[in-house]
Amino acid sequence: FAGLAFGIILFGSTAFWLLQVFGAAGITLIVILSLFPALFGNLLRWTTSKHSTIPPWVIGAVLWCGLEYFRSEIFILSFGWMDLGYSLVNSPLLASGAAVFGVYGLSFWIFSMAGIAMLPISSRWIRRMLWAGLVAIWFAGVFLPMSIPEANNPVSLRLIQAPSESDELFDLSYIPASFPIDAIVWPEYAFVSDPIKDKSNFAKLQKLAAKQDVHLVFGGKNETSADSYFNTAWVMSPKGQILGSHVKNHLVHFIKDGIRGKDATPVDTSFGTAGIAICFDMDYPDVARRLANSGAEFFLVPNMDPDDWGPYQREQHRLMFQMRAAETGRWLARADVAGGTSVASPIGQQAAAVSGSAPARLDVIIGRESGQNLYLRGGWRFGPACLFATILIIALPGRKSKNTTKNTEDIGVSTDAT
Repeated sequence: FAGLAFGIILFGSTAFWLLQVFGAAGITLIVILSLFPALFGNLLRWTTSKHSTIPPWVIGAVLWCGLEYFRSEIFILSFGWMDLGYSLVNSPLLASGAAVFGVYGLSFWIFSMAGIAMLPISSRWIRRMLWAGLVAIWFAGVFLPMSIPEANNPVSLRLIQAPSESDELFDLSYIPASFPIDAIVWPEYAFVSDPIKDKSNFAKLQKLAAKQDVHLVFGGKNETSADSYFNTAWVMSPKGQILGSHVKNHLVHFIKDGIRGKDATPVDTSFGTAGIAICFDMDYPDVARRLANSGAEFFLVPNMDPDDWGPYQREQHRLMFQMRAAETGRWLARADVAGGTSVASPIGQQAAAVSGSAPARLDVIIGRESGQNLYLRGGWRFGPACLFATILIIALPGRKSKNTTKNTEDIGVSTDAT
């Protein structure tokens, strides 16, 4: 019941914007999410009593991260927005751990810190020194600044923030920039129809690309029939040729969002190898990881967080994009319809962003990165490993410590004597 109360307070106070998206059904979603801390509480109590030879904080950290991974990526209502690790992405020193074990590794670290702080140490001075050390590590990690890295092999971009099918998309794209632009990025669903099959829109896009001498990245519907389509982002060259595309892999729950794509393949351009993803794809680690492992040097992401979903939704969503940049060590630029247009650096820090939700343009310079960090080399398996360990902790028979057994026998003797 404590876990359930915690879950309702956590998700009710942070994910209340679900009510703005789904109406009254959002209450059901919040309750379902709250069941996971309740499940954690029950499992923690049961498994720590069963496996008394394992430190409780270790069991707790494994269980928490295992359930967090399950809720975020395997559960039918996969929803990872409130994972503990995302709270560290704006603390550069602590967020650097994402390049080793990803967001789930950061969650494990947070839980371990709390568990170590609760260790039953009899010595008052040792306990005080432990607390002082943990507090010092935490404050240093949170408040010590880290400068945003230089943009190696720079790529110049213009990110356009404007509603779907609006004149501002073209108007803001034609404004002269203070430096040559390599690519212009438009939001997800910049076209609510098929811009490739629509000859009028396609001709306008070709004209824009040729006149500005830029690549265009834009979202729309790749229609397969009157009722079905792929939510797609295309890359057009300055000559008006389609160089490649990406179909959204992760669709938004309960919202008509097209047919799910499965591939994540980078697009080669004259200014570098671009990893193209769409909005909700970055709510999960797999698309960014697969793109980076396939050679993507940076990410360009058409995004759609409607204005009526509220500012808190956009702020929380921004953290997930920053985490994907920190995990893969890549620059990430996204163009949103209303307020989420921003750039994240390879260490996860936000490097640039628009202010407000009105139509705007953001001219930025990002870098190209090709290194393979520990996360990309296998550290991403930390989350699945925690889930596997959780299953083992639940399934394997428990082992009592010798002290526990001896104490039990002593108690039995005392009872008999009495």
